[in-house]
Amino acid sequence: MKRPMLKHQKGVTLMVALIMLVLLTLLALTSANLGNSSLQSVSNMQQHNDVYSAAQEAVDQAISDQFYQNPAAMITDPNCGANTKCVDVNGDGTNDIRVTLQQPVCVKAQPYIPPDLSDLQEVTCAQEQDQTGMSMERKTVNSACYDTVWEIRAQSKDMVNNATVNYVQGVAVPVSEKDVPGSCLPS
Repeated sequence: MKRPMLKHQKGVTLMVALIMLVLLTLLALTSANLGNSSLQSVSNMQQHNDVYSAAQEAVDQAISDQFYQNPAAMITDPNCGANTKCVDVNGDGTNDIRVTLQQPVCVKAQPYIPPDLSDLQEVTCAQEQDQTGMSMERKTVNSACYDTVWEIRAQSKDMVNNATVNYVQGVAVPVSEKDVPGSCLPS
């Protein structure tokens, strides 16, 4: 018996199989690269969020510690110094993020007359004004308090991957006249 079919095959099946194998390999490599780039994007966004959160936390701490009373040392971190906060993000004992606060800038100040004296700060300002020992009533003259608007800037930097965020926050604070810088007082 003759086998004529075997003589006519010239490796077409092998070529088709090799082409399919190359296409499947390219598809797998493309999928892996897309997955890695997506993972890198998520990682970068997480690092940015960590740096941003550290800056926001430092500014919030400065605001809650009455930054206007000592602008040269709004916050003090024993590991980092004055107006600097170090943050260990992953809990390994190494500071990953360093936040540096600039001295706050008073943008505006205007005399403030409190509507009532129920707030402790308003009572303090009224006491500073009323040295006569008379009863505390709502004043109709200029108060010893000022409504102030401040701008606080922080730069936060990840020490591992150099991600940096410049953070600016405005805050309105009623303060005593003695805590308002002269450059901010109305003329």
